[in-house]
Amino acid sequence: LLFVNSPLRKEPVFNDELPSRILCGTVSIKPSVKEFTETSAVFEDGTVFEAVDCIIFATGYDYAYPFLDDSIIKSRNNEVTLFKGIFPPLMEKPTLAIIGLVQSLGAAIPTADLQARWAAKVFAGRSTILSL
Repeated sequence: LLFVNSPLRKEPVFNDELPSRILCGTVSIKPSVKEFTETSAVFEDGTVFEAVDCIIFATGYDYAYPFLDDSIIKSRNNEVTLFKGIFPPLMEKPTLAIIGLVQSLGAAIPTADLQARWAAKVFAGRSTILSL
């Protein structure tokens, strides 16, 4: 789980910038989220991050989300049901996007990039979801 404490560059970065950001403390790695509040994240070890700007879940290949209620997203046999492969369908408002859980015929990174761009537009109010 990565917490970004300061702005990263706007373009995607797939190089050695992430390790240096971790070393200087602008990106933190934390395991085991216990719960989220409106403005913070609470961890199993009792630590709390306040005024969180961005959360990136690096869950690997296990599609389990124990920190989310089953009414939001339920994983069964490593399968989840998502609107357009991104948004949990039972949420009142689209405030959570799951990126990268689609089986693409080509490279995964461009597919995830397009998903992330659309989700960012939805979050910013520049795009809408017609039907959930």
